[in-house]
Amino acid sequence: MVQLVEPLGEQVLHRLYRARVCVHAMLRDRGYTLTSAPLPEAEFAARLHATRRDDALLALSISARTPRRRLVTAFFCHGEKVGIGAVRDIVQHCVAHEVHHVVLVHQTTITPFARARLDELARDPDVPSVGTCEIFAFDDVQINPCDHVDVPPHELLSKEEAKALLRGAERKGMSRDTLPKMLTTDAVARHFGARRGQIFRIRRPNPEGVVETAYRVVV
Repeated sequence: MVQLVEPLGEQVLHRLYRARVCVHAMLRDRGYTLTSAPLPEAEFAARLHATRRDDALLALSISARTPRRRLVTAFFCHGEKVGIGAVRDIVQHCVAHEVHHVVLVHQTTITPFARARLDELARDPDVPSVGTCEIFAFDDVQINPCDHVDVPPHELLSKEEAKALLRGAERKGMSRDTLPKMLTTDAVARHFGARRGQIFRIRRPNPEGVVETAYRVVV
């Protein structure tokens, strides 16, 4: 999938590194256990350029495990476009390593055939372990949205916490339908991998220094 035929340009290499750091933070913030720590940028560049071309796919990937010990792998494609051949390599890796969740980060475009194959990946009988496939462009993962000064701490409620919240809120006329909304395409929602119907708890200090709690439902 990833052929290091010639050295990467400095700008592409820097964007690739920033994307890796952001995805590391994304998986960590979801409560996953990372199998490796982010490398310093200079060490990452040196290791990437020293990697054999046939090993480049694995050198560029990041793996983590969910709280249920299911394997998540993020793949980074720095070529101008992601084609069906790249997806074939990802599928082979998923089958060989029993990957349950794929995160694909691409630089520019994905061909229609490759995107269709990725959409089918979770339902492919040849890859029974894969249940989720997320796609991000490099531009989507250059900055961690949760590090922005104007973004207060967000916490995704568990099913049990959401049920308890809504049971207590019924007396106040609050329900899932009346909560403020957050789109699945929101940068914070994508960072946490939030699905429709899930609820965020948001803690924001007011001018007096008192922390106020709000909730938003993902739609």
